[in-house]
Amino acid sequence: MNKIAHIPKTFVAACATAALAVAACMYFLPGAPALAFAGFAGITVVTLGGYGFLCGGASRLGAYVLLGAATILSIGIVVNVNYFTIGCGGTDAAPVLYNSDAWRTWNDALYRLGAGGEAIPPTYGMYGGIVAAVMSVTGISITAGLMVSMAAILLSIMCSGIIAWRLTANRRTAAVSMACAAAVCYFMTSGTLLIKDAWVCASFAMVGVGFASSGDRSMLRIIVPVYIGAAMLLLVRPNMLLAIAIGTVMCILPAAVDAEGRRRAWTYIGLCAGFCILLWGVGNIARITPDADGIIGMSISNEWIRYDAPNQLAYYNFIGDYATLPVYFKVLLMPVTAAVQFLIPFPWNWGRDILYGPTSFYAHISYPWYLFVLMAFYFLFYSRQEYRLSMPYFRLKTMTRLVLWSIVCWLIPCYLFGGTISRYGLMAVPLVAPAVAMTVLGPKYSLRSWMSWAGIALVVVLVASYIMQSITFPPTE
Repeated sequence: MNKIAHIPKTFVAACATAALAVAACMYFLPGAPALAFAGFAGITVVTLGGYGFLCGGASRLGAYVLLGAATILSIGIVVNVNYFTIGCGGTDAAPVLYNSDAWRTWNDALYRLGAGGEAIPPTYGMYGGIVAAVMSVTGISITAGLMVSMAAILLSIMCSGIIAWRLTANRRTAAVSMACAAAVCYFMTSGTLLIKDAWVCASFAMVGVGFASSGDRSMLRIIVPVYIGAAMLLLVRPNMLLAIAIGTVMCILPAAVDAEGRRRAWTYIGLCAGFCILLWGVGNIARITPDADGIIGMSISNEWIRYDAPNQLAYYNFIGDYATLPVYFKVLLMPVTAAVQFLIPFPWNWGRDILYGPTSFYAHISYPWYLFVLMAFYFLFYSRQEYRLSMPYFRLKTMTRLVLWSIVCWLIPCYLFGGTISRYGLMAVPLVAPAVAMTVLGPKYSLRSWMSWAGIALVVVLVASYIMQSITFPPTE
């Protein structure tokens, strides 16, 4: 790596241990082809190389974080492939997928390759095309398809470190930021499933790199990451390009420190927001996204959103039929829907979602996510005040606005879907992780008090939620 004089023997030993662990997992849990090992190793090497080349704050700690994340994701994919093949009577080229989103993506990829499958409505996006492009090189393989998600999550983690470095110029903070992102279990789980959320996370993380560079005079350091992230997002969730357009105003303008800086910032905002709106228009013209009015006016008749799932009956018995609620009432319910999206997946019913892939149990380990969010709010309420004297103000302001923009993006699915689809908010994780890292490493004058009271409130809410859900829909596991 460019910031490390040599690769230490301890890191080489760690790489060998990680490779041995993945190989052993592939041996004892067959299903993935032997060549998949080369794929796991290749993605890991490319990610580590990109980290050393692209991140000026690359460090050994950061490299260990990436290696650990890559190992966890690789093992997770091996476990899932074993279930999709040996466990369910399928093969690597013909897996058994019970997740409707994964099954839809798989069939769309096969159709694009001319290998059977079934075309899906273009409004579902182009993720099947991305998977098909990979499998046109590797051959038809669920393992190869899952590696797309793995690569996207590793890119997101790396971008989180780059964001932290550009805002703090502290290598330790950058590495801890990556660790904080990787600690969110649901976020990591998305890197082992054939769904597009990992790709969405990578898109937003790339945009965040551009926003974090707002104080730089180099236009390319801002424009290029934003354009790449927006182009990636066009393929899978074009309507969220409007959220990025909003983010350009929230995150780029605060970095301006004088009149010349403000003029330059408005130029960047025009170029970035204009590009996002242009791509959003392209997505709607090409009909690779649902009509925005249709999503905002979501109803129970929609085929891909359910408002009557048995495990959600306690919630809907409380708020009523969310799909038919008026706009003003949905706005008033935002604190409730945000709380629901924050709390789920609940840390119980561990085996409920294993049907979709054994790693789904990992998503139910929610406690690191709860700590992550509490740390983020501590940063907003207390920690950023403590950094005023030790960090350039415009950098701190950009960090704060980046967190606030991430919260806005996270709240959008709360309003649209009542907070019942928590994975739609995962793109906020790599963007908020730098602020969480600053909280972990920075002064903690009132952190103990904050975490104590917030923790007590969280326990009360979780117990109440468990009781309500158990009465309405008794857990099966």
